[in-house]
Amino acid sequence: MANVRFFASAREAAGRGRDELPGSTVDEVLRSACDRYGQAFTDVLTTCRVWVNGESVPEHTPVGPDDEVAVLPPVSGGATESARPTVGPGRLFPGRLIPGQLIPGPMIQETP
Repeated sequence: MANVRFFASAREAAGRGRDELPGSTVDEVLRSACDRYGQAFTDVLTTCRVWVNGESVPEHTPVGPDDEVAVLPPVSGGATESARPTVGPGRLFPGRLIPGQLIPGPMIQETP
């Protein structure tokens, strides 16, 4: 079992912000989530980034009861259907962000 946190549209599709799901790897946990929450969640997952304990990891990464799997949809905007990454063979979800990678988007400036 792993602790899973859902954010934004993933939370809406799952109907909750957290859950404990069975699986010994990230891939197994996400497959359990798809089985539990259905097609709407599965569709959202294809656009998400998945992190374990704050780090981007491959889907074969082992997880346990002390691990937190975070499902993070795009923050704003999003890809058009033709620009959306596709799920490759043997992969449940597309590539993830690399720690330290800059994310394109509007800059937020603080005013004095």
